[in-house]
Amino acid sequence: MTRPFSNRMHCPNCKCEMTMETALGRWLRGRADLRSEDGINIYDEDHFCDRRVVHKFKENGDRSAQCYMTIEVKEYGAFPSDAQRSTFAILSGYLKNFFGNIHTRRGATKDIAGKRKQVWDPVFDRWVRVRHYGYHLLQFEKTSPDDSAWIKWDGKEIDSDQLVKLLRFEIHPLTLKPMDARDHHKQKSLPLLCEG
Repeated sequence: MTRPFSNRMHCPNCKCEMTMETALGRWLRGRADLRSEDGINIYDEDHFCDRRVVHKFKENGDRSAQCYMTIEVKEYGAFPSDAQRSTFAILSGYLKNFFGNIHTRRGATKDIAGKRKQVWDPVFDRWVRVRHYGYHLLQFEKTSPDDSAWIKWDGKEIDSDQLVKLLRFEIHPLTLKPMDARDHHKQKSLPLLCEG
């Protein structure tokens, strides 16, 4: 059976308790032909985070990468359902394998997450270096950093300053260590053209 929507609020006008879901979410949940028992799982994606990160080299200018990650937010210490966890694990594994290379072990999370891939951006007519850091679970003791005694990122306790650094891609989402946006291979020095 499709689980009932658990987040509720009181209507400011009539004071009735109602679910805090979109009209589309309510419609989807009410459809007998879109039941999870039939293998159809439709998730609202809590937060998709992206930022352009620029690394400046000592020589040869700079290089930028568009960094992405998906964040599942759970309030009151809740955990994702088994179906959500399975979907996130499969998608995370897919993304990590997509961004890996032939020398990377299949499923080696730390080896693959954050590797770059060039993707064509048809809107701005350019190639973009993309790094995807997978799916992550953000849990609050209550509802936000402001009212929670603890915050957890993928099961590890963090503070609100670390959360900001994660969202700014200043610390790595898997290791919580400072982010290194460089490509780890030596930059080629370009010869200078001399006027003769």
